[in-house]
Amino acid sequence: MWHFFTGSHLPTVGLRSAVALMGEGFALPPQWAGRASTVEPLTAAVLPRSMWWILVAVGLLAVGWWCARPLGPWASRSMAVITVSLGLGVLAISRITDAASEYLFFWRTPLAAVTWGAVAVIVAARASLRRDGRRWPRSAQGLRAMWIVALTVLLVRAVPLTVQVAESSPTVSRFAGLEEVTQRLIDATAHRARRESPIRVRTVGGVMLGLQRSLVNGLDRAGAGVRTGPGSEFQFGQRRTSLTGVREVWYAVEGGPWVQALAGMPGASVLASNTPLSGSEEVRLRELHRRLGSQLAALGRTGEIGKLDSELVSVVFAGTAGLDPAALDELAGLNRRLVGAPCRCAVVAFDVEDDPDLGP
Repeated sequence: MWHFFTGSHLPTVGLRSAVALMGEGFALPPQWAGRASTVEPLTAAVLPRSMWWILVAVGLLAVGWWCARPLGPWASRSMAVITVSLGLGVLAISRITDAASEYLFFWRTPLAAVTWGAVAVIVAARASLRRDGRRWPRSAQGLRAMWIVALTVLLVRAVPLTVQVAESSPTVSRFAGLEEVTQRLIDATAHRARRESPIRVRTVGGVMLGLQRSLVNGLDRAGAGVRTGPGSEFQFGQRRTSLTGVREVWYAVEGGPWVQALAGMPGASVLASNTPLSGSEEVRLRELHRRLGSQLAALGRTGEIGKLDSELVSVVFAGTAGLDPAALDELAGLNRRLVGAPCRCAVVAFDVEDDPDLGP
């Protein structure tokens, strides 16, 4: 935890963006009432609204603290917990080192709801006090009724979403298929991993599917010495971060274009791979990745290679001089074939001196 908050060699979201992302949780209409976040279509990163929405949270805290003064310790302690939680929440978001995907801070929605509810209760309790410090008749019943209404609203929102997720068979089948694919990759590489131990496992092309984590844990259970490098202690533990004696660096590749990009680098060895496409379709996809990747490099836009993995690729690069529009349309069609499939992924190895140093 200390390393997460104080030490990272990777770029982070930053405090300004974190304030905006936390403030969006208090934007109106509130998320806990059904408003969806706006996300960047290719990276799924949340695009926050104006950072001035954080003033709603500040205003709620100010009102809550003012009303809590005559109510006794319970109100002050409640406001202290909420204030500290919001502060730590902003700090936690600011330390995110990947794209600001909403799954990394889903907790901001219930935190905002709790803030609204707690302040409402404290305000109502303060309003129920008479000048002599006693409560107006039926004030307790009123507070209970307000909480019942709030919980009813949350249940009305939560139950349909829970049913929708539970009945989402394409999502369930996709991750069931991913488990099988991951196990095949582990089985295909375990012997070499034990022979070349210790090895370092890195990732490139995304972390959403968790291929790196599965490969690290699976190879570790298979008896291989697996390392991940500094900065990953929070998920892999301290003992796996030492790079002493590492002979090979392996990349768990989730993003389609990166499979071809890494395979073509000096010293690369593709140890195992998976594709949901037919043999001819896979060959054609690699040709398109190679051609369009070279065209992007010629335009000085190598950093956008990951966008070739999207079914919207022809829209994203529409009108871009130097890119073949017909190839973009064909690639978009093949990418659509991959939607809902477990993964087009691979494990690519380099000798430690040939490591291209591309990811965490």
